[in-house]
Amino acid sequence: SLISEVILVQEAHLNHLDTFTFSSILPDWYCFYSNKSNGRAGTITLISPSLASTHHPTKLAISPDAAGHVLPVLLTPRDKADHSILILNLYLATGKKQAARLASQLRAAAAIPSADYNFAGGDLNFVEDAVDTTGKDAHKLPAYAKSAWESFLTHFRLSEAVQPLHTYFSISS
Repeated sequence: SLISEVILVQEAHLNHLDTFTFSSILPDWYCFYSNKSNGRAGTITLISPSLASTHHPTKLAISPDAAGHVLPVLLTPRDKADHSILILNLYLATGKKQAARLASQLRAAAAIPSADYNFAGGDLNFVEDAVDTTGKDAHKLPAYAKSAWESFLTHFRLSEAVQPLHTYFSISS
């Protein structure tokens, strides 16, 4: 049995009509899809039956430009005394030439109301500091994209969950 309550998948590369792939793998889980029409990118958020027993999961609407890149799922408590939880699954545009798209994706996400508790995860495709990468060409944000990132963090009251390990490694010969 799985120990996770939430699973975030990025770069699913599914057909835009595919809303069943993970349903066959995890039949009791709630599966939410955000697929692009061209079969590229794509995000999937999976909510466990255990979490769904205490919170009702709902996929929130997002700007069509952010489809396949931003997937917001709101968990509304079944017991009114509990707290709402927003899970943002992000697969942001990558590279210096894509910083405007990345900023637009962050602004689309920030248009969603925050919940009592907010969590964001996924493939951000940038680093805030060069020390956060093992690669030679760190994807640092230009000022206008950094401003969108900071607004996103402020809007959802987010802070980094510091981890000692890198999640991407580049092995050279």
